[in-house]
Amino acid sequence: MTRPNPNVTQISDRTMMTDVLDTEKFLTVRYNWSANECATASLRRTFLSIHRDEQDLAERFYDIMSRRGWYQVPVAQAQQVQQIQSRWQ
Repeated sequence: MTRPNPNVTQISDRTMMTDVLDTEKFLTVRYNWSANECATASLRRTFLSIHRDEQDLAERFYDIMSRRGWYQVPVAQAQQVQQIQSRWQ
């Protein structure tokens, strides 16, 4: 029988998922930046393809976390939306 190691800290599922989502967000920013800096169209397409894949993964992790109540996005009030819209008109 294997005994738990008292020196090992257990990481919760929520903490791991948060880390994964944060990593995906970081990667999407970096792949987007890389695509903007490409000198050739083929390399740009490659970075954009990887970027899209990372965006899709981030969305999947967000959906899982949201369903579990681990990631809540605040709903903007109508007044806030109107203020932003008027600022950009």
